[in-house]
Amino acid sequence: MNKHIWRLPAMLLALVATAGAAQDVSRHEGTLNASPQRNARGQPFSDWDVWLNAGERVRVTVEARDAGIDPIIEIHPRSNRAGSPLARDDDSGGYPDARLDFAAPRADVYTFRVLSYTARGGDYEMTVEKLGTAAAATALPVLRAVNEGHFSNRSPRDARGAHYSDFAVDLRAGQQVLLRLDAAGFDPVLRIYASGGESGDPLATDDDSGEGLNALLLFTAPHSGRFTVRAGQFSHRDGPWTLRFNRLN
Repeated sequence: MNKHIWRLPAMLLALVATAGAAQDVSRHEGTLNASPQRNARGQPFSDWDVWLNAGERVRVTVEARDAGIDPIIEIHPRSNRAGSPLARDDDSGGYPDARLDFAAPRADVYTFRVLSYTARGGDYEMTVEKLGTAAAATALPVLRAVNEGHFSNRSPRDARGAHYSDFAVDLRAGQQVLLRLDAAGFDPVLRIYASGGESGDPLATDDDSGEGLNALLLFTAPHSGRFTVRAGQFSHRDGPWTLRFNRLN
């Protein structure tokens, strides 16, 4: 396929099995500064549409191919591209590259949105690995660490008016942590920030990759240091929540 075709506003990805590989892998090149699409912040982006079955798991990596781009990957339901992403990552692939593990909450077409943190943009390569369905995949490790809370009018609120609670975690470069945020009375959201950067964009976020509306996030530390895990919600509602997590390496 010619490169200029991949610059269309939205492309449907056909994931082709790589010979001899255990997973289905596809690779796609793009150039963001050639895209006419920009969001409200002036960031150029390109959309790629992917069909996923319920519970199907993918790993998406976006690598910068020149110095002008700091790529971000977002995953949206195609039916609501303008809304908040179901999952988002900036630098988990090692700065400046993005990497995100995602499990489809339902059978649907999902939009993989590649953005540039800077307005300049540049060339990138996106790799999509299909990892099987949740039912066929290896069971998730036991999440032993548990924090519980209850959002109420006394809880802190973010700029959108939604409640949140922050936790500090120390990780070394490349260390992975698996987190799950469950709530019955509201739609929970997980976000991870570099410590001290909570007012900016999160390094990673997830909305609905757990069962139902619950959040499930696999995060790889891009560098050694302290990170802030934010247990939040999609919109303001009171109610109890449970955060479980475990370091995987």
